[in-house]
Amino acid sequence: MEPSQRRRAGCTECKRKKAKCDEKRPSCSRCYKYPHLCSYELSVKSFRVAKRKPAKDARVWFICLQMR
Repeated sequence: MEPSQRRRAGCTECKRKKAKCDEKRPSCSRCYKYPHLCSYELSVKSFRVAKRKPAKDARVWFICLQMR
């Protein structure tokens, strides 16, 4: 599975200040109000593939079939 790329909840400056970002383009409202350089980073978020565990019902069904 390929990792997806997406923006992560705000521009660099809002993240640094831990402020809510409205993510408007080219400059968010906060960076526009207080003249900051508004930039967005793409972060690569990788998703783990969950290992499947055999269901309990499947094991019970398998045991019942073996008893026949």
